[in-house]
Amino acid sequence: MADRLDQLRASATDTDGLAEVTVDSTGVLVDLHLTQRIHRVSPNAVARAILYAVQQARLEVARKSREIVIDEMGPESVAARAIAEKIEQRLQGPEGDERIRDIGR
Repeated sequence: MADRLDQLRASATDTDGLAEVTVDSTGVLVDLHLTQRIHRVSPNAVARAILYAVQQARLEVARKSREIVIDEMGPESVAARAIAEKIEQRLQGPEGDERIRDIGR
């Protein structure tokens, strides 16, 4: 299970198609691709796009992690649910969307 979790990667794109990111199993940004569209928007919009995409990728890693943990330990396992919840909390962070909306204000 640990190997499967360690190998996880997830990619996401912001809703405006400015940035595509990839995060690893810990939610750390490991790849960033910016499109030519960034030249038509403000730097703050680019920053929000990157953060939004990172957040979406982290949520996907959390979802995939939950699937792996449940698959390995069983859907009835209390320990599996606790592990999955801990992973989700770590990847989601305490502030959620608030940080993204506040950039540049």
